[in-house]
Amino acid sequence: MQDVIIQSAPADQTTAPALVLLFHGVGANAQSLVPLGEHVATMHPGSWVVSVRAPLPSDLGPGWQWFSVRGVTSENRASRVSQALPAFANAVAQWQRRSGAKVGSTTLLGFSQGAIMALAATQLVAPIAGRVVALSGRLPSPPTRVHAGQSIHLVHGQNDAMVPAAESVQAHQQLRALRTTASARLTLDLIPGQGHGVDARTLAVIDKHLNPTGHDTEPQSVALLHLSSGPSEALTLQLANQTVDLSAVTPQALARRCWPTGPATALQLEAAIEAVEIAIEQAGLHHARRSTLAVSAALAGLLHPRFAADLPASRDAVEAQFNQLLTTTALPADEHIQGPATAALLLLRELVHHLGFDWVARQA
Repeated sequence: MQDVIIQSAPADQTTAPALVLLFHGVGANAQSLVPLGEHVATMHPGSWVVSVRAPLPSDLGPGWQWFSVRGVTSENRASRVSQALPAFANAVAQWQRRSGAKVGSTTLLGFSQGAIMALAATQLVAPIAGRVVALSGRLPSPPTRVHAGQSIHLVHGQNDAMVPAAESVQAHQQLRALRTTASARLTLDLIPGQGHGVDARTLAVIDKHLNPTGHDTEPQSVALLHLSSGPSEALTLQLANQTVDLSAVTPQALARRCWPTGPATALQLEAAIEAVEIAIEQAGLHHARRSTLAVSAALAGLLHPRFAADLPASRDAVEAQFNQLLTTTALPADEHIQGPATAALLLLRELVHHLGFDWVARQA
């Protein structure tokens, strides 16, 4: 059996489709990941979803492989993956041509050896996908780059005896150390008690990373991010059934801590992003399907006027504004987006991304 088309985009679709390619483990075949692909397809009805068969017969029995694992060691794994990588990249390119999907709208979803190949592809000079979801995988060798705009999501069972979860932990640490732009997304999800496989919890994590509006639902459509206008600088996020204190990451606090003078550098933005991510995690917040993040007048007043004037803004518009911030170098110094304004936009971007909001608007 060759590749399996689980779903194709409608013929009358006028926009370029998204493409999700699934890559199985050694000794399996394209059919092995069809149930996972069917789950993905239900979440993305307008996308191409294809399970790709590895090109070589497995030398350990039935099934297929990208490279031999007979006698594989940490010393020779990288060379074997390197030899297989051109065929892997060619398979991705063939499905991009057939589907009409662009690199940025392509997701590589790999399990085990398929995850190893997908992660190896992130180290190519030119990216071949906008997003990689690696289930129970590992980097074949220490990474040397993280591409701007690319998302890499590492998912691993903590009880995996075949590929230890420590491999994903190490990969996440190595990639984070190389990230030089805040437009690259890097996440790590460790699933307690899970071995080398996929269960319902894995599906929930995949949904979180593949579905731009999240998997869970939030009963309240509008949440309020309130910044007090007094000297206390209290910041609270009011959701449907809870209010959380985010005062540790007010825009003023982030600016003072991460870039006290002048426009923020890439490393300083990284530090601010990490601070917000830690605050979200410590507050016990999770990704869900949420409609609108309303911001109080005090917070909206910190935003750069050109962005504030565009409110309400979609998730994509927030991301575009943040990416423009990263690349803007020609503005006069007094017009540069810096200080609390930078931090306010960064804060909104992180909350939208991690908590699943579709829109940012002014408080009514």
